[in-house]
Amino acid sequence: SEYGAEGKYGYHANNPTLFDHSETYQVDLHKAYWKTIRDNDFIIGGTIWNMFDFASFAKIGNVPHINQKGMMTYDRKPKSVYYFYQSEWTSEPMVYIYSHTHIHRTGKLNEAQSLEVFSNCTEVELFLNGRSLGKLQKSKNEFVWKSLFKPGINTIKAVGNKDGEVVTQSLQIIFSEGEEKQQQQVKPKGDG
Repeated sequence: SEYGAEGKYGYHANNPTLFDHSETYQVDLHKAYWKTIRDNDFIIGGTIWNMFDFASFAKIGNVPHINQKGMMTYDRKPKSVYYFYQSEWTSEPMVYIYSHTHIHRTGKLNEAQSLEVFSNCTEVELFLNGRSLGKLQKSKNEFVWKSLFKPGINTIKAVGNKDGEVVTQSLQIIFSEGEEKQQQQVKPKGDG
């Protein structure tokens, strides 16, 4: 059977909800479906709906006339969900700091924030502002740390190791205290 969720490129939510059209909800739905397929031998497979966003005259959602259930945008920009599946299915070592389209974040100053990396490496170490948050071993490709952001620019670096081959990726996130703002994010400068 097919499965999918709308995800507007660059639109994120700290607390995603059904039909909010965020990339965050799209990733959460795909992770849940993939985990069910992957971990249950009685399921033969499933069909992701779909690879690319596409025109749809009848569509009246977040962006009129565009079905946004693709893993990539209409003009072929990868969404976060694309990198999730890449971490599950590719054999070439990779790390992706989730998410390069969510660089302006808000929250409480003294409340730990989640930092997630999609990777197929055996081990990933995460650095925040030059300080190691520790190494995590592969556990069904889930790499999640909790840490405090400082106000302003925070530099994140992921270092993955797969069979002696090291891959890295860096990202800058701008953090400010305040309520969640769901808005279109701007793609940052970086090496990923």
